[in-house]
Amino acid sequence: MNLDQLEALEAAARLGSFHAAGRELHLSQPAISAAIKKLEEELGFLLFDRSTYRPQLTPGGSAFLHKAKEMLHQKGELQSLARHLATGREKELNLSVDNAFSLQELLPILAEFRQKHPHTLLNLTVENLGGSLEQLTDGLADLMIGPLFEAQEHLITQSLRKVQMIPVIAKKHPLVAEGGMISEESLRQAIQVVVRDSARHSPKLSFGLLPGAPQWIVSSFEVKQMIIQAGLGWGTMPEHLVEKEIKKGVLLLLRTGRIKPRVGEFSLARKKEAPLGPVAQDFWNMITKGLQSKVPPRS
Repeated sequence: MNLDQLEALEAAARLGSFHAAGRELHLSQPAISAAIKKLEEELGFLLFDRSTYRPQLTPGGSAFLHKAKEMLHQKGELQSLARHLATGREKELNLSVDNAFSLQELLPILAEFRQKHPHTLLNLTVENLGGSLEQLTDGLADLMIGPLFEAQEHLITQSLRKVQMIPVIAKKHPLVAEGGMISEESLRQAIQVVVRDSARHSPKLSFGLLPGAPQWIVSSFEVKQMIIQAGLGWGTMPEHLVEKEIKKGVLLLLRTGRIKPRVGEFSLARKKEAPLGPVAQDFWNMITKGLQSKVPPRS
């Protein structure tokens, strides 16, 4: 059994005649007939009923063709992959994104990437604070989207977004139930929910902390939001994650002396010393075109 025989079988079944299959495959009708007959001899059963004007698949032939199509599809994928690798395109690409960034905005770009580069495996990791930068610096990521807290001379960067980080508390939190303004001293008695910096060996980063307040440390903003909305604590969240809850009145914006909204700038970055391959360069261009914009800070 070989792929040429399977191609002859598929074409003859789809087109309804050995003659038409020969035209499509640039073979003579006798060559198609011989290929299918030899396949039938190898299998030990008839694939086609030839007693009618047009050859009809037998029940066994129909079941066999179903599996044969899977093999032919795999052959097509293998040929496509070979063409992809022959061009020097990367077979794998690693992107690290900060947890505070809106992954929802990235989805259309990922869809475009999948369509244009179906044979490149994309590894996407989500990190907190200094985690994405560390992934890039350590060579575990080809590209990163995240905050740059200081100048990075070894990187090529492109500013993408300004993300509002806003302190919030649930309407049902005991401090809110007391009524009136929530003082900084009152907040210091309540649990502040904090996302852990996911960097493994770099100095740990933290922002918007209220000295003296007890802390609960969590792994992501999604977990942090659940705890805050349950009325168990308060903390600073990316605005895009909580804007609906604020509009509904489920969460309230906090404003005290030290606790106030702040703006974080997120950038796309890569290492200068590691030139991008054609797929990574195209992905860089897609991200830049799709995400680059300025969002005015909240007053």
